[in-house]
Order: sequence, then structure tokens, then C-alpha cells
Amino acid sequence: MSSKKLILSGIIPIFILGSITHFAYDWCSITPLGLVAPINSSIWEHMKMGVLPIII
Repeated sequence: MSSKKLILSGIIPIFILGSITHFAYDWCSITPLGLVAPINSSIWEHMKMGVLPIII
């Protein structure tokens, strides 16, 4: 598999997981979830939303 196809196939899961984590704290309101899911709209919280799916 070429590197371009590999990169493109990884973008969709990252967007999906990032979208789920964006709303996860509002859906559950579990305090420890705030460590990995954004709880407000600061720049740091949106960085967590992008970095966590990449790590996973």
C-alpha cells in the first residue's frame, strides 16, 4: 500500500474519533473524561481533541 493511501485511510478514523471526543463530555459529564475530552472551547482543549485520536 502506498504511503499516500495509508495517510488518506487514517484521516477518516481521526476525524470520527475527534468528533466523538468533542461531544463526549457533554453527553456523559463524567469528571475523569475531562482529561481526554474537551470541556470548553479553548485552544488546548481542541488540541486534545486532535491529538488523542492520533495516539490511539
